[in-house]
Amino acid sequence: MNLQQRVEFRLKRDFSQLLTLVVVLAVIYLLLSGWNEKQPDIDRNMAYIMQGRVVTSVNLARASWMQQGRPKEILWSVPSPDLQPEEVQARVRLTERGWPDPASDCNKWWFLMMGRELSNSSITLREERGNCWVSFHSQPFLRYDSATGSVILLSDDE
Repeated sequence: MNLQQRVEFRLKRDFSQLLTLVVVLAVIYLLLSGWNEKQPDIDRNMAYIMQGRVVTSVNLARASWMQQGRPKEILWSVPSPDLQPEEVQARVRLTERGWPDPASDCNKWWFLMMGRELSNSSITLREERGNCWVSFHSQPFLRYDSATGSVILLSDDE
């Protein structure tokens, strides 16, 4: 093999390795971009599940309020996050219309309605005039209004 043939052989080998690298990087890019597009759907599904659980708890608390004769506070069984429920009883303060009142402590309200403390640092709560705003990665996605008992799933532009 002369020098010209060896150079051409190395050039072809290097070109094929470069082409292989480009194809592998393109496949990785496509996989990552596809995964990134699915992420908001996963977050939205989590929001629907959270909303459903909060709505159920809020309505059960109101039903207990009516059943117990409409007192200012009710004895509430906090929902258990485990399969083997260990009943935790707590006093829940209600508005005059019978909806759970966060009373400026949305973290306590969250625990009473969901049955667990916030352990995920990407989920935050804040209170504003009787409303509890639940945010995921600093984007509000759920709002509880204690005046009406509504649990509103926010759209992406709110």
